[in-house]
Amino acid sequence: MATKQQQWQQQLEGQQSSTGTHRKLIILCIHGFRQNAKQFKGRLAGLQRKLADIATFVFIDAPYVLPLWYKPATAELQQIEQELETAQHVHHQSQRAPNQASAQAKAASRQQLGAPSCGLPAPKRAWLLSTDLLAAQPQLQAMFQQQQLLLQQQQQQQQQHPVDPGVCAQDTAAEPAAAASAGWQVAPADVATADQHSSQCHGWQASWKIIQEALSNSSSGSLGVQQVDGLLGFSQGAAVVTAVVAQLQQQQQQQQQHAGSTGVTSGLGVQLQQQLQPRFAILASGFVSPAPEHRQLLQQQQPLQLPALHVYAAAGESGGCSGDRQIQQRLSDELYQLWEPSSRQCILHDGGHLIPCRRDIVSDIRTFLQQFLPLVQHH
Repeated sequence: MATKQQQWQQQLEGQQSSTGTHRKLIILCIHGFRQNAKQFKGRLAGLQRKLADIATFVFIDAPYVLPLWYKPATAELQQIEQELETAQHVHHQSQRAPNQASAQAKAASRQQLGAPSCGLPAPKRAWLLSTDLLAAQPQLQAMFQQQQLLLQQQQQQQQQHPVDPGVCAQDTAAEPAAAASAGWQVAPADVATADQHSSQCHGWQASWKIIQEALSNSSSGSLGVQQVDGLLGFSQGAAVVTAVVAQLQQQQQQQQQHAGSTGVTSGLGVQLQQQLQPRFAILASGFVSPAPEHRQLLQQQQPLQLPALHVYAAAGESGGCSGDRQIQQRLSDELYQLWEPSSRQCILHDGGHLIPCRRDIVSDIRTFLQQFLPLVQHH
């Protein structure tokens, strides 16, 4: 298994421009609740491609794993599968075998409805947790390790005995007993509700440690770059990025106060400050962290000074959450207000809980990023 530094190095390959004299911006990406680095990277594939000439995106995993939640088969799912079975009789002369096409279509329909599909997925992760999920971490981490072993065994078996890719080895959505044996659990009623984030307020120290390591590893020289230039956070990741910005701002103030009182500036302290301090932040579908320590910190540190671009969905005319059904506009507005007016920008869109890849929005993001390129290129 690759070390953290090897993983970073792989992500940073190609950061140098073709001339070799200038480098791209390095943006550290913080995923949302029930995501992971790989999934978030996939969701930002379009944005990365369109900004590849000026930015390299680096993704890291949160420390906490979540249960494998799924929603039981519904009448809607059963109807879809019945329609697929009927379609097989109509298109029986398809180039692919009927059972293969049917299995692939069923898996796709189940994935859209949130039910488990074939195999064992990468674990969903979180930066902040509810009390119950934090207490369950020892069991969840042990289950994750067991799942990794099972996944390796499955991969070895597939290499030795290749199977039809259209046929599920484990149809877990159809068999609750099989789902339970693989670690799946029926999703709680409050999963993906508009207020679920309000209970996710524990476990910050482990998350802060991982982000500190990512920032300091990038600037140590061992990864081939001077520092992370910016932070990008989505949903819970945006709440976390805001807390990071406030914490770094507090550290900078404390260092300046210490230097002013003693008349001595620590070379090591200045170096640490330069290593950890990003130049900008991008906050998508964000909200203010409910963690008590973050609320207190933000109250002390606002307005935040770091240049920030906020990207989130506008509410409908009635004030509801017609755009983003998970994080309402008023919550993202509250986050936006924490910033110094001269340091903040906002892009409102009519999409949902996502970062749109439309040409106009990407153009605005590019314009925001380009103002930081000269600072990088003159190093």
